Amino acid sequence: MKIKLLAKFTAGIFWIILFTIILTHLRPTYAAIDGKVDPSQVFENTRSVKLIFTGLNPNKTYEILDSVQVIDEEGFNEVRDFDGTYTTPLVCGEDDNELQTNCGEGSGFHATSYGYCIREKESNDNETCFSFEVHHFLPDVRLLPASPTPNDEIEIIIDGRRPGDDRQNNYHIQMESTDDGDYDQEHCVVSPGSKKFGPLDPGSYIAKIEEQVDENNVFDGCSGGYRYSSIEFTVDVNGGIVDEPVQDPDGTDPIDSEGGPPTEGRNPCDQNNDGIADTCKTALGEISTDIGAFASQFLSIAIGLAGGIALIILVIGSIRVLTSSGDQQRLGGGRDMIVAAIAGLLFLIFSTLILRFIGVSILGGIV
Repeated sequence: MKIKLLAKFTAGIFWIILFTIILTHLRPTYAAIDGKVDPSQVFENTRSVKLIFTGLNPNKTYEILDSVQVIDEEGFNEVRDFDGTYTTPLVCGEDDNELQTNCGEGSGFHATSYGYCIREKESNDNETCFSFEVHHFLPDVRLLPASPTPNDEIEIIIDGRRPGDDRQNNYHIQMESTDDGDYDQEHCVVSPGSKKFGPLDPGSYIAKIEEQVDENNVFDGCSGGYRYSSIEFTVDVNGGIVDEPVQDPDGTDPIDSEGGPPTEGRNPCDQNNDGIADTCKTALGEISTDIGAFASQFLSIAIGLAGGIALIILVIGSIRVLTSSGDQQRLGGGRDMIVAAIAGLLFLIFSTLILRFIGVSILGGIV
């Protein structure tokens, strides 16, 4: 009785796997195109990225565009001969939020959004577009001395550069009193560099390090924009206290911490640019929400599970045969278990091969 129940359970597992194989190959995984960038997080000091497309139809030819036109590289006009995934050569930012392939020493990105598309060359109307965000580069900021007194000059040191000339690396420093507001001075500095203030009267102060904003692109009389960091400190006759720099205090450029808990009310699954979840992190690894990709992953897990069950049945059957001691009923039961396990494995192997041939070699060429 137990052997019959075990055989029925094994047969059920095999039929589930068979259904999964059919679902996988009747719906090609390249039906839904997805686009990502490498590295996944892009900053202003990132010189270049690669665009990665998955789910492409190997029987079609594609061309890759930025948000306006085909990217200026011959290889981007003829994307072909791939296995469903294509990774572009390096691309970098250009003026007007466009992308280019001429990535030199000074290439990089601005802190904004960049769009890109992939289009079937045979049909200019059939294109899929994506975008990626470029986060602000936060420079290293220090305040000296560590214990300011009324006799000390306060020095703000800024270090770290973005790709580009000095206009990409100029900063506005605003020094303010937080007690009565009587003291308010500003300077601009090119990184790496520093500026000195004071000496200052005893009291509490804040130094704000901001993006330099000046329509004439000059370094004197500039004004501040996006705030990169701020440092609060006190000046005292016995030596003041300097707090640690607070980066991005305005919260205008949030970046999720790697490996941290999901934000409250947010889908814990990774999302693409349309806000639709692509994958979900589980104890079994990242599981795709696309039905075709999910079926493939489920198939891999199910095959491993079925193989493990078959191995256990083989071991149990072998033990029964070896320990039967002439008991024909026990010997026959063990032999039946071994035969059932081997037959199930053969059924799984041949059904997989046949359906792969039908789904890939025949249906894959016409879908």
